[in-house]
Amino acid sequence: MTFLTDACISTSHLRTKLFKFIVGHDRVEYYIHQSLLSYLLASFHNLVKESAPTGVTWVDVDEDIFSRFA
Repeated sequence: MTFLTDACISTSHLRTKLFKFIVGHDRVEYYIHQSLLSYLLASFHNLVKESAPTGVTWVDVDEDIFSRFA
């Protein structure tokens, strides 16, 4: 769990832009700092780089599951 502790301690992650996810059929909006996404997984880093500046919409993702991640 060291990476999680390091991520929480570093305030530089909180200074990055927010990335918007619109999730589920109810289109619930979540905002997550870009650097935290990149820190967790390289695939999220690529998602942020390649997506529209307004964020992404994932209608087929279950909102309950995503909320546990966010």
